[in-house]
Amino acid sequence: DYIQSVWWALSEMWKRDLIYKGFRVAPYCPRCSTPLSSHELAQGYQDNVPDPSVFVRFRLKNDPNTSVLAWTTTPWTLPGNVALAVDEDITYVKVKQGDEHLILAEARLSVLDGEYTVVQTIKGSELVGLDYEPLFPYSI
Repeated sequence: DYIQSVWWALSEMWKRDLIYKGFRVAPYCPRCSTPLSSHELAQGYQDNVPDPSVFVRFRLKNDPNTSVLAWTTTPWTLPGNVALAVDEDITYVKVKQGDEHLILAEARLSVLDGEYTVVQTIKGSELVGLDYEPLFPYSI
């Protein structure tokens, strides 16, 4: 049983003094209701600090000419990606750029280079549950 194996592992670590009870200060963002990473703190959490961010296209399974355009500051996590987050209350758009369609937040249209045409406005709630092709040909 999984839970029993977890308790066994914790017990073994306790016996070897690998677990201790202690306290430490963890920086916390009250707006996001989440702890802050050391990476965010090291950069001073300022808008003018360059970050290692990338934009990634996630091709939809039911429409290979359409991709969801996502942005991440942690590109090293992409091989393990299993889901995208959307805000149900944000307005997204489907744009035609060249031979492909991209879905992105309407407020982020400024990130696109070149010419594009907005072909559809989409409520975030309509994007929930869409299936996309994995970025890599294996699953973790």
